[in-house]
Amino acid sequence: MLRLSMSTFRERWQLFIGAIVTVCMGVALVQSSLLILISAATAQAPAGVTAMERAEIENAFTAAMALLGITLGLSVFLAAFIVSSTFAFTVAQRRRDLALLRLVGGARGQVRRLLLSEALLLGVLGTGAGIPVGLLVMRMQAWLLTELGFLPAFFVPRWQDWILGVSFGMGVAVALAGVFVASRRAAKVRPLEALRETGAATRVMTVSRWFLGLLFLAGAVAMVIVAGVAGPEGAIPLSINAALAAAVGLSALSPLLVPLVGRLFGLALRGSVLGGLAEANLRDGVRRSASTAAPLLVLVGLLVGQFGAMSTIAATSEQQQRRELDADLVVESGGRGTAQLADLAGVALVSAETRVPMSVTRTESDDDEVETETENAMALAVDPVSYQSVHRDTVESG
Repeated sequence: MLRLSMSTFRERWQLFIGAIVTVCMGVALVQSSLLILISAATAQAPAGVTAMERAEIENAFTAAMALLGITLGLSVFLAAFIVSSTFAFTVAQRRRDLALLRLVGGARGQVRRLLLSEALLLGVLGTGAGIPVGLLVMRMQAWLLTELGFLPAFFVPRWQDWILGVSFGMGVAVALAGVFVASRRAAKVRPLEALRETGAATRVMTVSRWFLGLLFLAGAVAMVIVAGVAGPEGAIPLSINAALAAAVGLSALSPLLVPLVGRLFGLALRGSVLGGLAEANLRDGVRRSASTAAPLLVLVGLLVGQFGAMSTIAATSEQQQRRELDADLVVESGGRGTAQLADLAGVALVSAETRVPMSVTRTESDDDEVETETENAMALAVDPVSYQSVHRDTVESG
């Protein structure tokens, strides 16, 4: 099977280029994010910094690690999903070849092993290219995080030899996981049905597609409803997961959505020969069109969903801050300090807020064992009189 897979690679390499590039970029991004994450987790503030600067550096590392964790999860998901969609397209293009293989005596297990062997080759090639590309991505990602303020200027990610094994395992695992579903679907095709394009061979909307599509869409709607009452801290992870679930649900229902969108564009391009051919191609080649559109649905859905969620949360936080202020007119600082604002004509009162470092020590006792943990954090110091004069919040005793 491995020899037959290599022969298929040589003859139809065009069908596998997209999957190889996807594995390459997935390995590069995961390798880069993991190296920066490990380096940030073990990094320490340089000697000679003040307590406030040390606390700010530690908070920056914490925020960067949270962002890198999200990047890791999305990278693995997108890589596996795009490889799966690419192989679904590949199987759709090779249905007749696979049917001939079944007619000459090929068993279902042999068809699965053929596609999995191709996935193994794909994973090895993509990983081999992704490891050196990951070094470039690591430099670019570290520079971007530093420029955006997530990491301090002195931070330098460190190379770890064990990352080679992690990258190789991740690349091969993503390729095999992405091809697994396509190989099972290809093995179930009956030879005569595939050759004549009738019966179950032409059924694109399977029971599993209906179930997964409706399930993920329902989950996305539920998370959006819960995010509305969860507050900013709960709304951020819920919005990320909601966009992810909605994208997966739409991709599962893509055989219904793609022809519908094709008809809409066909109406807009009525009278054009090229537009008519494109519409007919989308309508007749539903399986091929759905496999091609699924990665774009997920990618665009994630980008639009994340941008909309973050913009909404930012606007909501600003509105909440405005509602908490109790004043007829409010002056926006525009980066000025409180001392400069107090000197402006017409400013009656300035509520100064100062960030100061603090240490929180927590002690837990369990039978004879006592565990003590100290965490550095930033506190907001305010003048009670001026703060209460311009805020609706009440000061609790103590």
